[in-house]
Amino acid sequence: MTTPIPPEKQTKFILVGATGKLGRSISSHNANVTYGICSKDNPLLGEIISGIQEPLISSLSDVSLEIAKVPLVV
Repeated sequence: MTTPIPPEKQTKFILVGATGKLGRSISSHNANVTYGICSKDNPLLGEIISGIQEPLISSLSDVSLEIAKVPLVV
């Protein structure tokens, strides 16, 4: 029997190009995407879109340093 990993220690997935055709396909088939990155002039910046847990960001520097303590997959 395995012990569940608490959410704060689970791997965080960051999807670059989240609003593009491939990005939307990935996020619609993977419920574990934590952050989505889009261009800074994208009208969806700051919005939560389907399949991504946090609002869209425009740079990796927008990710909290607390998150950097857990494994990240970009």
